[in-house]
Order: sequence, then structure tokens, then C-alpha cells
Amino acid sequence: MPRGRCRARRGSGRARELPGRRKEVRAPRHDRRRGGGVRRLRPPSDRGQGEHRGGSHARPGAPDRLLPAPSLLPHGAPCARVRRRAGAGGRDLRARRLPGAGARGGPPGRVGLARGHRRRGRLRRAARVLDADDRRRGAAPVLDPARGGRAAHARRGRHRPAGRAARGAGAGGARRRGGAVTSPPEGVEQDYPLQRLTTIRTGGPADWFARAGSSERLAGLLDWARERSLAVGVVGSGSNLLIADEGFRGLVLKLDDDLATIVPEGRRLLCGGGARLPQASAMAARLGLTGLEFGVNIPGTVGGAVKMNANAYGGDLSRVLEWVEVARPGEVDRRTPVDLGFQYRRSNLEPGEVVARASFLLADAEPADVKRTLADMRSQRKAAQPSGIKTFGSTFKNPDDPRAEGRSAGQLLDAAGCRGLTVGGARFSEKHANFVENAGRATTADVIALMAEGRRRVRERFGIELEPEVQILGEVDTSELRS
Repeated sequence: MPRGRCRARRGSGRARELPGRRKEVRAPRHDRRRGGGVRRLRPPSDRGQGEHRGGSHARPGAPDRLLPAPSLLPHGAPCARVRRRAGAGGRDLRARRLPGAGARGGPPGRVGLARGHRRRGRLRRAARVLDADDRRRGAAPVLDPARGGRAAHARRGRHRPAGRAARGAGAGGARRRGGAVTSPPEGVEQDYPLQRLTTIRTGGPADWFARAGSSERLAGLLDWARERSLAVGVVGSGSNLLIADEGFRGLVLKLDDDLATIVPEGRRLLCGGGARLPQASAMAARLGLTGLEFGVNIPGTVGGAVKMNANAYGGDLSRVLEWVEVARPGEVDRRTPVDLGFQYRRSNLEPGEVVARASFLLADAEPADVKRTLADMRSQRKAAQPSGIKTFGSTFKNPDDPRAEGRSAGQLLDAAGCRGLTVGGARFSEKHANFVENAGRATTADVIALMAEGRRRVRERFGIELEPEVQILGEVDTSELRS
């Protein structure tokens, strides 16, 4: 087979021609049909006709037209060596069509857009316009000769991953560190749906998600997040948590296994940060220990209760908490309630700090008495709060404003006409106005809008500013809650 020619596709009957019109080139072999040493490339049958066979003359410049987007497929291997030619050895910078999957099958002369990666909408790729003079043979290359380098082809592109995969790669995906490509620790999941971990069932996915069952595992995950400048969030029971509709740009952790255990030691209960507080209360009752009864009606984890300084029914976490172990990148330190700066429903724990363990120091009591107290508290909760539906609460903190006259946030919302109020798929419960329910397909934006409306009504009716108690994970527009 002659050099410079590709082998014809089997069954095609002739060599495949390059699309478009080109100037005459000298062939390295004898043209038997014309009897001379010079021949023309015949234009394809589906293109416009070239000049008359009688000779060669100057052609008009090619008209302005759009170019197709770069091919998403890798460059194919060459089918034959190219003839030697004079020149400085740079790339062939003549403008031409680049064949690819996105350009095949279309009508002659039509320029199509390459098919983009489809996820959360279609990426629009703008076609580029090339000046007619630049389309002629020998067009000036787009490079600075003084810098001595080769310029890449003007239309040579690379496919860029779209959607969340691209964001993940830019904010914590595999990166080069010291020349080596690193990857997430074993068990780390990407694009994890977080709504299943909340009781209200709203919100988007996390870029990264992992479970930590030991202090060593937790430390390794926090170090990995720090190396990649990832924000860190923690999900416990998800009973008082709102996830941004767009998800969380960072690493979300959930504590389990050894970090979710409850171990009695005399009058102490040693709990992992992921242990459920109602279970700790029940174990204390069985052991004849008092002081943690209030936790039976707080549907959260020990770590979340510490962060929020949980209290209810006259009980207070700070009274029975002995110490906590707080993990952060590179270290674990032990803190007392004084160190945690407890205030009403808050602590000084910073984002990215994780309560790994906690110790509660309780008092001795008759098991039957403690169990009776728990039963009474459960009955009160069942009578006053919604159950069996996607919900969270409490939504607002009970105000200490004297104008409230001792009324709770739920009572103020009820008096302001918020019971049963609905915005989108979110509504204030008919049973308890300080609880928000997902009445159907609510979004986090619906919940925020509902909270803003309830807050506005209480302010207009009583002049009291209710403070949200809900924890938020991700970027959520809460400006309505501050106005």
C-alpha cells in the first residue's frame, strides 16, 4: 500500500476521503488514469463540486463557518506514516475538520455541537468561529515563536467531567501530593444522599461520607479532610438537622461501632459520641442511676446533646456531664463542662470538632422510681408531640423575653395562628406548633420559608424575636430568618 494513504475500510470499495475541499497535492506515485505525475483529490460525492478537470487555478477563500466542538473521543492511532515534508517540525496548523463521534452522520456542511456529559442538565458548548483567512492553507499558528514551544491545535480539547464529580475532584478528590496521586481512605463514599439520615427527609447529598467506628478511624478521616481543605460535618440521629437542598460540600461523618457504645462503670456511663441519648437514659434507669431521665425524650445522640447543651423536663446535661473527648485534625483533647462554655442550648464547640466520647456521673436511686419517671415523660411526649411522620423539633428555642410571660415558643406560634400553617411541602404540626412536618415532598427551602413566616407572625403579634434551634448543614439561605 502506498505511503501516505490509509487502508480502505473493508467493503467500502475505495479509500475514505477527508471531508472538505483542499488544494492539489503532489502524489508520490504515477496516476494511471491521467498519465501524468500530478493528480487532484476528487471531491466527495456529497460535497460541492471542485473545479473543472482541465486544470488548476486559484480558489476563493472558504466562507466563514462555525467549527464543531472538539471530539470527546481520544485521538485514534495513525493508520500509516505521513510523507516527509519541509518545515520546522511543528504541528500542522492548517484549519481542518477533525473527525469524531460528535461530527459523524450529519448532513454535509452542517456543524453540530458535541454531546456533553449529561448530569443535572446539559452542558452547552459554544462553537468557535474561525476567520476565513485562517482557514486557508498555511494559516498563522496561534503561538508565540519567541517562546520556542509548540502550540496545541486550536480545537484540541479535553472532556471535563460535569456535575458533582467535577466539584468533588476540585474539592477533595484524588490530588497530586509530592508527585503521587492520593485517594480517599477506604470506606469513604461519594455523593452520599443525606436526607435518609434526617427525620425531616430533606436535603441533597454530601460530596463525601464516611462512618467512623473507632478513635483511630476518626482521626484518620479528620486528617484526610484537613489535607484537602474539606469542611467537616457530623450527622447523629438527624432529629433536629436541616441539610441544604444542594447538599454539603465536604466530608460528613457518622459515628458508629465503638463510638456508639454505652458502657457502665460504677455510677458512670461512658458513651460514644454516636450513642443515642434515650438509650443511655434507659440503661441508667435499669442500673438504678438518676440524673439522665430528661434524655429519654431527646431523640438525638450524645455528641449532638453535648453540642446543643440539651435539656428538657427540668433536666440539664451540664449537671451530669463529667468530661468529653473532642477530636479534631491532629489531636484529641478532654474538656469539662466549664471548658465547653455551656449556655442555653449551645456550646463553644467549633465546626469540624467532633465529640468522640462522653462520661456522665450519675447518682444512685431505686430502679423502679427511675423507670416510673421515664414512663411519665414518654407519655407526656406522646400526648404533646407528633409521631409517625417525617418531622423535626423543636424548631425555635423557648424565649427568655419577659413579653413572652412564660409561654414557650410553641405556645407563641399557636397564638400567632401558625398551627397547621403550610408553605410548599412543609407545615407546622397541628399537634404542636413548634414542630415542622414534611407533608409531602418538602424541600429545605420550604422549611426555611415556613420558619420565616412563623417568626414574622410572632414578631408582629408579640414583638418577640424567636431564635431558631435547628442545626443546618451546608449552604442554606437563612436571610429570611434574620429579617
